[in-house]
Amino acid sequence: MMKKNIFYSLGVLLAFALVFTSCDKEDDYDFNNYTPVIIGGITGPDLGFASGLAPLTYSVTPRGGSTFSWSVTGIDAEIVQDAVYPSIAYITFAQSNENVEAVITVVETAQSGISSEPVTYTVELLKFNPIEITGFNGSWTGVDAYYDSQITIEANGETTLAVSGMSEGFISDWWGEPVVAGGTFTMDVNLMNGSVSIPRQHIYTTVWDGDNYDYDIAGTGLWDNTGAAPTLVITYDIYYEGYPTGLAETYAAYLNDTPYFTADIVLSNGKRDYVSPTPTILKPDFKK
Repeated sequence: MMKKNIFYSLGVLLAFALVFTSCDKEDDYDFNNYTPVIIGGITGPDLGFASGLAPLTYSVTPRGGSTFSWSVTGIDAEIVQDAVYPSIAYITFAQSNENVEAVITVVETAQSGISSEPVTYTVELLKFNPIEITGFNGSWTGVDAYYDSQITIEANGETTLAVSGMSEGFISDWWGEPVVAGGTFTMDVNLMNGSVSIPRQHIYTTVWDGDNYDYDIAGTGLWDNTGAAPTLVITYDIYYEGYPTGLAETYAAYLNDTPYFTADIVLSNGKRDYVSPTPTILKPDFKK
């Protein structure tokens, strides 16, 4: 028992010694000489649109008592720091008709007034010129699924368009089924970031060998209003109603090994003329 008590007493004394040593080291530490370091860099999207409309969110690791100074070079920008967490910045990049590379810089300053080394982050900004939803109204020329475009568009909501004629050249000639009903569908437009989307939906009814067939469409794309006239590039597919796989994906070997259709079109009342090439696609010996 004597031996156990001796070891216990030595352990207690050693613990007290460590505590006092730790306190002495902490008392010797000068927080006023602390130089902050931004660990992990800036977090946020590295690709966006130079729209002048919607902010993008960027952040760094927060630290109590620190302030953060944000700046942008390469393009004008509006910077709004979060009211509670100044380590978060909401940055709206100015509108530009050209692609731009922007550099975000942030510096952290501790309570002592000592500042960190600046940290930078590069963002690629795609050109962007806003357009009203009615600015899409009209006939669009170009190539649609290997054929001359027959597409017309009309706004039918605040962010939706009624699209008519898409893929009808392909379906009536290459596929051999004329459209007997429908032909118009709704396309969603994001007016803030230049994108469009076509949720899967009915597009038209055709006839072949005396029977009617219903088809769906689905796709995505981008619009651009920075040139002489608005342009649209849409990738999509046409489906038998209820089928999971589209025609382009199924017959890619006959369509230049491209498992989707493309509509590359421009609003025809602009200054740019577009003449589509003669389709260079093979026709299969079978269809259904």
